[in-house]
Amino acid sequence: FRGSSEKDIRKGILEDDLLEGVIGLPSGLFYGTGIPACIIVLDKEEANQRDNIYFINGSKGFVKDGNKNRLREQDVHKIIDYFNFVC
Repeated sequence: FRGSSEKDIRKGILEDDLLEGVIGLPSGLFYGTGIPACIIVLDKEEANQRDNIYFINGSKGFVKDGNKNRLREQDVHKIIDYFNFVC
């Protein structure tokens, strides 16, 4: 959905097999934004051996903290443990 140089960067990341995974996060984690965010995991070290890109839904584990959401330590550990398991 983005063009110009950002499009070229995204295309290069995919063509060079640098993208290892995408971790979806809950909405409302960051001040002033209600949309969900994600973590993009890039790894060039084993890019030539990569067969898969992993998509992890980490949007369910959070606690409501006033008008925003917050990841608890246990939520972060669950995401990291699962990512390390599949990768």
